[in-house]
Amino acid sequence: MASKVRTTGSTEALLSDLARFARGGAGEADSRHLLRTHLPIAEHRRVLDRDTLLVLGGRGAGKTQLFSVLNVLSNPADLAGLATHGPGLTSRHSSFVAGFTVSRKEFPPHDVLEKARIENRLGTPEHFWLGLLVGVLLRDEKIKHSLLSQLDQSLVHDFSEKLALPSLWLPTVGSELEKLRHAIDHADSFLESNSRELTIAYDDLDLLAARLSNAYPLIRALLAFWLHGSRRWRAIRCKIFLRTDIFAAEELAFTDSSKLRPLSVTLRWSAENLYRLVLKRLLNGEASEQWQGFIQRKIPKTKLRHEAPWGMLPITDEKAHRDLMELLIGQYMGADKRRGDTYQWFLNHLQDSRGDIAPRSFLKLFESAAQKQQNNPLQNSEKLLAPEQVNAALAEVSQDRITELREEFRWIDSFQRDIKGVTVPIERAEFRKLLKNIEQEHFPEYVRSSKDAIIDYLIGLGILRETNDARIHVPDIYLFGFGLRRKGGIRRPAA
Repeated sequence: MASKVRTTGSTEALLSDLARFARGGAGEADSRHLLRTHLPIAEHRRVLDRDTLLVLGGRGAGKTQLFSVLNVLSNPADLAGLATHGPGLTSRHSSFVAGFTVSRKEFPPHDVLEKARIENRLGTPEHFWLGLLVGVLLRDEKIKHSLLSQLDQSLVHDFSEKLALPSLWLPTVGSELEKLRHAIDHADSFLESNSRELTIAYDDLDLLAARLSNAYPLIRALLAFWLHGSRRWRAIRCKIFLRTDIFAAEELAFTDSSKLRPLSVTLRWSAENLYRLVLKRLLNGEASEQWQGFIQRKIPKTKLRHEAPWGMLPITDEKAHRDLMELLIGQYMGADKRRGDTYQWFLNHLQDSRGDIAPRSFLKLFESAAQKQQNNPLQNSEKLLAPEQVNAALAEVSQDRITELREEFRWIDSFQRDIKGVTVPIERAEFRKLLKNIEQEHFPEYVRSSKDAIIDYLIGLGILRETNDARIHVPDIYLFGFGLRRKGGIRRPAA
């Protein structure tokens, strides 16, 4: 047995750090902090592939985090280092710039776009994206200089200085379409001749309108615009970050849209990458030195390395992660293995019905358990967390997950009211009868036809699952947040 080398003070410091380590990341003003909290994973190599147009993922899968990381990396070597299995970049000097996001002041805010949509001032959706692209290209001083001979000074001024005011430049796109198209072609040739590659990245597309259904025409136009543009331009590329369920909507279908699937990558997190993310957050936080001392009681230094600009990177495997959980909590979620081993328990109770786990939820469970443990300190123990506090924190994480869904889906509240208090698993026919007041008008048009279509849609989202005997079940990550009960399994956490 390992000797108890830590003092109460060091325990408190580690718990305090664990109680806030899930915060930060996307949207963080300090780019150094952003990179030190981000874990490069193998899937990022496919994202960096120049022919990948679409980056798909559910809420909390890390799309916006990755979008933010790409937009602060300017060194090609750092971009190559984003892929853990080798670079995915071309030999050209590659850089990323934002093509649209609500978090940047150079783009129109969502309420301006919504007002323009209502007043029918957005015009042709493709013209909107073409104008934004011209404006983004003109923010590069060398490209801007090369385009001065192609565009009138007034056009250059409006698109480079007033991009957040679409009412000023949108009418111009239609009347100057030929010039603007030629200007983009010229910019592409300029970049290619200088061995440069510029990738335009798009995020927050679900916020283009107050209701998602109203955003579909703009999203569909963006996908079509770049599907055609990627064939024409060699040095101007794009990455469109989009929710998986939005991409699956029939409303986004257009001629050749099926060709987008091979050009997409879906962000999914393996068990080992989730645990590496936990380690990376701990090893690069305020208590990094204390965490290194704590972790190295079971995980050798050879499993950790420092790499700029990412900070400490864990090169760990399942055994190391099991050792980490034994250090933090113990081998089991109770007195013996009947309660489940801690490593697998976290995975089992945080995955949706597709087997996917959102990194945000995974980090949040550690954080919430640590916050609860601070109010119930362990006595004479070398562990940091008690299984009881982890169990209780699961309900909080589940509620947070429902809150995230509520931000995406307007039907969540009515769905929750219909099913609250129900015990699962439940026969499909009985579950169908529960959906009396669900707001069907907020679902995609193709699933409004029947309650069974809605159930199948929810199964596709990972919120529900259908058992082998055709009963409807709900994963724990959603169970407690929806106010449901289930037969057997873990005891419902105390409120």
